[in-house]
Amino acid sequence: MQGPRGETPMFNKLIALFCCLPLLFCSGCLLEDTDHTLFLEPDGSVTWRVIRDLVRSDEDSLRKRYDEEADFLASVDGGEESWSQSFGELGAEETRVRLIRVERPYTVMVEARFASMRDLWTEILAETDGGGEVRFEADGDLRELAMRINLEPDGEKAEADDDGSLDHLRLVLTEGRFVDSQGFELSGDATVAVPLVPEDSSAPVHYVLVWDVEG
Repeated sequence: MQGPRGETPMFNKLIALFCCLPLLFCSGCLLEDTDHTLFLEPDGSVTWRVIRDLVRSDEDSLRKRYDEEADFLASVDGGEESWSQSFGELGAEETRVRLIRVERPYTVMVEARFASMRDLWTEILAETDGGGEVRFEADGDLRELAMRINLEPDGEKAEADDDGSLDHLRLVLTEGRFVDSQGFELSGDATVAVPLVPEDSSAPVHYVLVWDVEG
């Protein structure tokens, strides 16, 4: 996933479900590929992992590139990395930041644990223009996560991959298998779910995942 400058307004509204606050913190001159994995636990908690890969400055001047990348490394080392700040705003119980590639272009991994996936989505939706509703239910071995997102149409179609999915964003089960879904593409072993871009942006977008923790 490229930085926010290359995305359409509708795409930004959709992706805001998962990362609207971090987008506000992103630097305007740092280029990177970003990959998100959310690990869903049976108790309703979730761990959100972000891999920031190929991070580098696109400033024209060598000195400016050096200074901007030095500021980025200082933010990682000093606990002020943008994603970790955003996770704190969203109520993370614990956040860890690790510099994986220490030479340019850099790679950083950020992990945050949230006690409640329902509360996490609710906090994120509160930052969007249209809002929405989130529901998480546990019934025996079954778990269900349902989200309704209200998008304001802007006349532009989201920038999805060739198969209509957002493959930089995955929801992964730590236990069990998915048994039903709406708005997602499931992996062959039914443990990974990738959200799909809706064809109709004029109506509320519904995402539903149902899984059996003993599956």
